Amino acid sequence: DDAITSLVLQAKKAVESAGITVSAFHMPFGQYMDPSLIDERARRKVVATDEKLLQLCAPLKPAVVLFHPSWFLTLNQREQHIRQFVKSAVALHKPVDAMGAIMVIENMTGPKLHVAWKGVEYERPLCRKVPETLDIMNRLPKDIYAAVDMNHILHPEKLVAALGERLKFIHVSDGDGEHEYHYYPCSGKGMDDWTAIIGALYEAGYKGPFMFECHYKDLKDLAPCYNFLYNKYVLQTYIKPEYAE
Repeated sequence: DDAITSLVLQAKKAVESAGITVSAFHMPFGQYMDPSLIDERARRKVVATDEKLLQLCAPLKPAVVLFHPSWFLTLNQREQHIRQFVKSAVALHKPVDAMGAIMVIENMTGPKLHVAWKGVEYERPLCRKVPETLDIMNRLPKDIYAAVDMNHILHPEKLVAALGERLKFIHVSDGDGEHEYHYYPCSGKGMDDWTAIIGALYEAGYKGPFMFECHYKDLKDLAPCYNFLYNKYVLQTYIKPEYAE
């Protein structure tokens, strides 16, 4: 606890001196930090650990706290995992709300249902396709929101459009919807249709952070990439020239 508190205070001092704010926390995830665990005792332990981390990191005052809905799933127990995750999300919503932040759930990769990891066969994580993501979001309180990771789905614009106002956060990168490539959006790699993506964000009225989660050569490259995407896909398509300035 002391080590984490020390790191948080160092980070708080750094961001305040730089004049920036913390837009989001990405909560830990993995085999042993899975909020959808079937074993009830293990699931409660995950929730308790997340609650402790939220308490320790609260001084940074994030606007958004992001959770993965699951790790890989045990075979043929998808509905049980969904029900367990919903319980965890409802429980964790309370401390997130107490921090003055909003809670968002990220979509996961999953064009193919099954995956092998260290020689064991699993099912892909929850929120792997648009219908399942909507089903899970509809089971949650209306003030638990969604995040779209553009690396995790081949046509992120479809998920953006389906979520509409429920979308409050995005991870911006390019990919093929199957692998963790996290290409730089202006690299020319990947298969995303940026005209469709930016259009869907605009139509959904998205006003949250444009959070890059990608590989890049220099941090300074991100602003020009954002400006390129905005100028090419927003100004030219959605804003009349006389209002562009």
